[in-house]
Amino acid sequence: NLITVSQPRQLQEDGTWKGLAAVKAVNRLLFTAFGLGRRLQFEKQRASDRLAKKVKKVGGTLTSWARNALVVGGIMAPKTESTSPQIRSFRPPRSEEPPGDPDAYSRARHELLIALMQAHPGRSSEDLNADADRIFQERQQKRFTA
Repeated sequence: NLITVSQPRQLQEDGTWKGLAAVKAVNRLLFTAFGLGRRLQFEKQRASDRLAKKVKKVGGTLTSWARNALVVGGIMAPKTESTSPQIRSFRPPRSEEPPGDPDAYSRARHELLIALMQAHPGRSSEDLNADADRIFQERQQKRFTA
């Protein structure tokens, strides 16, 4: 239990999962085992003080500063194109773009797929994706006809 590893995944448009870079975390007990526990605490306090100094200079709270940094970092971060070959989709591409915010649509579709998988555990991914597409089309039609 000295090192933990977690690998985040990302749901692709075709319903498959893509593994992202693994996040590795070193437990503080490892530092203690090597006699560096006090040094770790000292460095953590220094980092906390530096961050508090930045927040004080800008104004506001640490929480609001962190949220703004994430938003600006997400907007300003350059979008890199993948150099890996494109994986062909098992289902035909959608003829129309998702309505509204693509990230919100992706999140909602992902949650719907999870709910469908829990409700129907034996169904294939193609059937689940087709059901999700059908449900979103019905919701979109209801929204525009109402």
